[in-house]
Amino acid sequence: MASLWSGLVSVESSMAVEPSMQISATSTADYQSHSTRAWAVYPKGSPPRALVVLLHGCGGLFTKSGSLQARFRDYLPALLDRGFGVLLIDSFTLRGRREICTQRYSERQIKSADRANDVLEALTWSRGFDQTQGVPVVLIGWSNGATSLLEVLHQVTVHSAWAGSGVRIDRAIAFYPGCNAVLKRDLVPPVPLLLMTGQLDNWTPEAPCRQWARRHPAVVEHLSFEGAYHGFDGTSPLRRRLDVPNGANPGQGVWVGGHPQARESARRALWRFLEDLRSVS
Repeated sequence: MASLWSGLVSVESSMAVEPSMQISATSTADYQSHSTRAWAVYPKGSPPRALVVLLHGCGGLFTKSGSLQARFRDYLPALLDRGFGVLLIDSFTLRGRREICTQRYSERQIKSADRANDVLEALTWSRGFDQTQGVPVVLIGWSNGATSLLEVLHQVTVHSAWAGSGVRIDRAIAFYPGCNAVLKRDLVPPVPLLLMTGQLDNWTPEAPCRQWARRHPAVVEHLSFEGAYHGFDGTSPLRRRLDVPNGANPGQGVWVGGHPQARESARRALWRFLEDLRSVS
């Protein structure tokens, strides 16, 4: 059984564990349903300032070799060092997929609504632990995970399952989501949302997000990064992915990669947004 414990991120013996992370943390047992798994990790020594839920993109939570994707090896220790608890959710493995980036949108069997339900299940499970009692809850999602985050905010506003669950969400941070659905619905986010997009993104184009954010400036803070493509907050070099059939120009591939200036600005904005949690907790 996979677990996260005492500073060492470990996965099933069939998965590679490199590189491991030495972090000052404790964890609960993992959660597993028929379709998803989750792990809760907390900073040692004091109650967490908040529980931060991390939602992976279409590339999944794990690499081909079974280690955590670089993004989560980056964010997990940074959050723990700042006193935040972390809830990692894997929405793909138990559904028989490692990634869905190479699937056409019309062929995808794992929908944003499924992933939103995963969040509800995992947060309901996490409420049973002393560390999460009374702390704010923040969602952070990237790409497909950010689109699913927006679906969570929609479901919070319209679905009785959320109203009756007792699960609370206080803030949300979305990196380069697809915003077509929320634009069409004209969703009014029920919590403050930090939305970050790249002006050159041709995978999940910025324009629908920009149009939607302009309608709701009181609850949506939109940061648009000039010269930045999809994945701008990472450190990978810019490359063209011809194996991705979706995007602004289907069949022509998409560009993805880090942008140092945008990454630095986005990280500053993220930490500032989390530091201000006291105003909504």
